[in-house]
Amino acid sequence: MSTLYVDNIYSKTGTSQALTIDSSGRIVTPARPAFSGTHINVGGNTGLTGDIIMNTEDFDIGGNYNSSTGVYVVPVTGIYRYSFSGFFSNSTGSNVAANTQSTVGLQTDASGSFDYYHGVTVNFVSSAYYANASFSGLISATASDQLKITALSGNYIFASTSATPVYNPRFSIELVG
Repeated sequence: MSTLYVDNIYSKTGTSQALTIDSSGRIVTPARPAFSGTHINVGGNTGLTGDIIMNTEDFDIGGNYNSSTGVYVVPVTGIYRYSFSGFFSNSTGSNVAANTQSTVGLQTDASGSFDYYHGVTVNFVSSAYYANASFSGLISATASDQLKITALSGNYIFASTSATPVYNPRFSIELVG
């Protein structure tokens, strides 16, 4: 029987640490691509439409998210876990009208132009405040694919720093393998 003892594994060039195994057996991959951010709307309530841009980054390992365009560029082919959390509203950040439908989703340009991939749609039978617009899943993506969160035309996501609690839509994505 052979035993291999390893604490760290480095990149081929030996310049960056690719994997660490700590004394408890936990595996840490410090360069694994990941992003998490939120849209903070200073100065009141609003309804965001179109591409929902996360203007505040919690972290962006690999620098793959563009906070000007709201686009995440896939750095390496693989399976990615994504999630979006937010709430539907109208254009001013209040009630959604009765007998309407709202959709927000992850879009990908894998086909050459941005197409709806996965998201959530809510049918409003009566007027309502801030219906849940959260979703998550896995996507098989190829290096250089672009991903973004979009509220489809005429649909809005609530953003507020003046409401209690504060409402900030959040998007996150990470390479799973």
